[in-house]
Amino acid sequence: MRFLDSFYFISGIQTLIITLIFFFYKSKKIKVNRYLGLFFLTLLIEITIHFIYQNTNLKSVYLNPLKFNFLTTVLLLFYVVKISDLKLKKRILYLIPAAIEFLFFSIIYIIVLIDDTIISDQSIKNIFTTITYFSVGFNIFISIKTIRIINLHRKFLPQFYTNTKNKSLNWITVFCSFCIFYNTGIFIKILLFPWNKQIILFLFIINILILYYISIASIIQINIINYVKIKGLPQNTKQTKSEDKELILAFEQVEKFMKVEQLYLNSNISLTMFSKKVNIPKSIISKSLKETGYDNFNSYVNAYRIEGVKKLLLNESYKKYSIVAISKEVGFNSRASFYKNFKERVGISPSDYINQN
Repeated sequence: MRFLDSFYFISGIQTLIITLIFFFYKSKKIKVNRYLGLFFLTLLIEITIHFIYQNTNLKSVYLNPLKFNFLTTVLLLFYVVKISDLKLKKRILYLIPAAIEFLFFSIIYIIVLIDDTIISDQSIKNIFTTITYFSVGFNIFISIKTIRIINLHRKFLPQFYTNTKNKSLNWITVFCSFCIFYNTGIFIKILLFPWNKQIILFLFIINILILYYISIASIIQINIINYVKIKGLPQNTKQTKSEDKELILAFEQVEKFMKVEQLYLNSNISLTMFSKKVNIPKSIISKSLKETGYDNFNSYVNAYRIEGVKKLLLNESYKKYSIVAISKEVGFNSRASFYKNFKERVGISPSDYINQN
């Protein structure tokens, strides 16, 4: 077995293990982790097919339809979007290039199976060169978009978690940065050094190293809860600076009253009542909260209540109280509302939170 094949074989075994873990491990994030499972599955299939081709040189293996030049990075984007609780507009459009690639190679594959002399080796090289040009641009675009969403996610983390260690998805930022570098390298190689073996070897080694990195980093993340809600982000790009300033000042005033007066402890607090207390119009309060990432006034108040519950759950003085009694201490008047809000913001149930801490 050749040197490079040995690395492909080892990488394939490693990727298989990681794939099985993400599909079958009962994680607290099992649904969102399936995107990572699919991500590693695409890598596993490509590694396996390349390994088989290197040891058989069959044209039919090389031209099989299971290629994921336009899918692998999209699955990582979907994972990040799900963690950030965003709605990706026209999500189906991101899958169209992968579907076209699959359909195209399915046709080529059938043709080659019928008669492998129909398509010449030069034609195959031209096909792959053209597809590579398109996939390079597509993957760079997806990587940049993913990094932008991660930066947004990182900005909102402190609003949801007091401890943001290992929650910021930096490992995906590193991987996407590598993707941009790697795809740029592929483009330069094809354009200037199409058959340079040293460059091919260099890119291969970098590829293997980043595969090991992302495998380890993703496993570390498997149970880390880092969901945020950033649906209420400002959409009006024409908003004036004076309006921005007014909303910032309003939110600062709202925060001051909420922290100092602890108005969230009042289970009957409403937007109307709060508006009179802080002497700010209801519309301004609502808009300032939406600009800061909250769906409405109730979600803002409940965010404070959940933080209060988290502190009391770990307070020795409150061990004799039931979880529901503690939730009422911070203003929740409904058991169902408390459990729903706690699960949404923390990602786990109150009892699991106590056990973990």
